[in-house]
Amino acid sequence: MKFRAMFKTPDVIEDALKDAFDHEASPCCCGGWDGEGKKCPSCECNGNCIDCELAEDRLRDKTDEARKMTEKFVAHGEYVTIEFCTDTNTATVVEKGK
Repeated sequence: MKFRAMFKTPDVIEDALKDAFDHEASPCCCGGWDGEGKKCPSCECNGNCIDCELAEDRLRDKTDEARKMTEKFVAHGEYVTIEFCTDTNTATVVEKGK
């Protein structure tokens, strides 16, 4: 038997992306890392150099790509439908609109 359930989980995508990318530290011009995806607090440029800006841009691009991929499955950033099958003991995320 198959059945579907829709879940409304506000902010789930943004929270998951934040959790996923928080561990990616951005290098600063002095080569320091803070280990939490933030600029090194001892960086003399205070995060305002081209190296820091490029690192932030790369991280923003990766986050935007991941967010765009979720749009195939998550409606309005918070609705997801899962189809459960008791015969095969599986669950599948259903593309939105299907």
